[in-house]
Amino acid sequence: MTLAYYGKSRQRQALLAIVTFFAIAIGAVAAGLAIKNADAVDQSTQGIAPVLFEGDASSAGGVVAACAPYDNAFSTGTNPGVGPTTINLGGGASVVVTEDTGQTYVAFVANIPILRVYIKGGSNANSYTYPPTYPSGVLSDGNLHAPLNPSGAPAGVSHIVFCWNNTDPNRQITVTKVRLGNGPAAETFGGSITGAGAVDTSWSIPTASGNNHTSQNRTVAKNAVATINETLTGAQTTAGWQLTGFTQVSGLNATCPSVYQGVLDNTVPADTASYTYCVYNQYTQPQVITPGVTKVDSGDGTYDLGESFYWTLTFNLAQGETTQSFTFTDPLPGAVNFVSLTNEVDPDSKLSCSELSGTVTCTLATGAGSTSGASVYSIRVNVTVKTNATCGPVTNNVLDAVGATVASDGVTIAGCGTTVTKTAPLNNYTPGDQFTWTITWTVTGGATTAAQVYSDILPPDFEFQTPLALGNQVDPSGSLGCSAGTNNVDCTLQAGATAGTYSQEVFVKVKSTATCGPVTNFVKSGPSTNQGSAVASDEVTIYCGTTAVTKTAPLNSYTLGDQFTWTITWTVSGGSTNAAQLYSDILPADFEFQTPLAIGNQVDPSGSLGCSAGTNNVDCTLQAGATA
Repeated sequence: MTLAYYGKSRQRQALLAIVTFFAIAIGAVAAGLAIKNADAVDQSTQGIAPVLFEGDASSAGGVVAACAPYDNAFSTGTNPGVGPTTINLGGGASVVVTEDTGQTYVAFVANIPILRVYIKGGSNANSYTYPPTYPSGVLSDGNLHAPLNPSGAPAGVSHIVFCWNNTDPNRQITVTKVRLGNGPAAETFGGSITGAGAVDTSWSIPTASGNNHTSQNRTVAKNAVATINETLTGAQTTAGWQLTGFTQVSGLNATCPSVYQGVLDNTVPADTASYTYCVYNQYTQPQVITPGVTKVDSGDGTYDLGESFYWTLTFNLAQGETTQSFTFTDPLPGAVNFVSLTNEVDPDSKLSCSELSGTVTCTLATGAGSTSGASVYSIRVNVTVKTNATCGPVTNNVLDAVGATVASDGVTIAGCGTTVTKTAPLNNYTPGDQFTWTITWTVTGGATTAAQVYSDILPPDFEFQTPLALGNQVDPSGSLGCSAGTNNVDCTLQAGATAGTYSQEVFVKVKSTATCGPVTNFVKSGPSTNQGSAVASDEVTIYCGTTAVTKTAPLNSYTLGDQFTWTITWTVSGGSTNAAQLYSDILPADFEFQTPLAIGNQVDPSGSLGCSAGTNNVDCTLQAGATA
């Protein structure tokens, strides 16, 4: 390579020239359901304060009396224990009970509305009565406890009593006799009930006189038609008597003939008159709206280490409003880190959710829903798969107040395994250079399940340094073992190597006889005596070129004012240059550059030479990789 530049002599002249990424990891800890064990006198989850009950809440008769006026009573007889324990109340009714580990605080979920609960401990019990706060009863509650001991803490649970009404009770009707005008001093009234709905078959209302009226309750079966036969006896005035009633019945129904719908009105005077009409007991079971819960992940169900996704928790309500609050917990699996909660659907601000220590808790408040149609509430739980998560299937469950699963979603964690890399500090070396190759193993997704052997056979252009072939080793779980042979390194990563980074330094030297050019070194599976496929590689380039520099002028002598060209020549041989080299030429005081050009022709076969001129200097750089 050459550079010609133009110089001019002054009074005394001689000529001179110069040529020259991010990762995020969020920890999360999965947590299970725990019964609240707060202040000993706090209210229940549904906001009911306990009332001390000093009566008999353990014997059969005492339990029935304690549950009056409700239809049914059931006592566990003994402490059910931590649970969850399913208790059959009879008639298809059941309740699931759990207690805290100290067996002091109780939670339950029932399939029928519960109207009262007794928690007995010691000689007394605490009573939790839900009407009038929840007139229709509740399907769940928690944080129930027995009366306090002298120490101020609740006594241990010995019995639990549940009170509830029949799900299909008969309905009482009230028959009222009302005087419409002036009548005799005394009248008698009697009659009977006939038909499929008859339960009480007859009655007799005491004599009424003047403007008095009287009434009497009788019973008609659920969803049945009964015919009421009344007889008025006695002298009648023109005003007569009017029989009204059925005040606890939902309303007359088309099942009854229209002539019998309404009020029995005796407007015709008669000493004795009989009239017949009917009522349909249109019983409606008190409705307790229960949320249906679903949980769905945002993608295809398979997520790699470090990948972000979200679960959507949805709470569906049928038409109507909730008459109690419902709390659900979602303990996130240990494979993910909690990130945040995002509100999605909350039409009446009745859904509240929070996260603590990896457990998401959502409460749907009393009054949620709509009487005009079904309602939907949802929350988004944003998570990220841990970079050290164990790969495989993961199930995430949503739990009710007693820890029973009400919804679940399964996902698969992928992307686990062991990756291997091999690196050198630089990309190019010259014969005789010494450097360090580092083999690195990165274990993700949990501990390795089987031992794996890896080997690295040095290319012929390299040899181990002396006296050491192996340098520092990083082995966080004591699972990596390496040894060096004549020209090979064999390493074993044992089963049980925990997630993390392992490495081994290998000290090498470029042989003086190395062939110039690129060389690739492979790490392969299996021992050096029986290598398998390559799992890692690194390429370096050996530069063998030498550079000779000369500077020449056409003549050996010049006179003042002469102009001539100095040529700087670089001769590269033996291969490409291994490193960039800067050269400079400062003109002696007796010379100056010609004008207008200081630098002339340049020969640069590999595009590796760059030169520039200053006031009295030339700087040139011959780049690494300049070919021979």
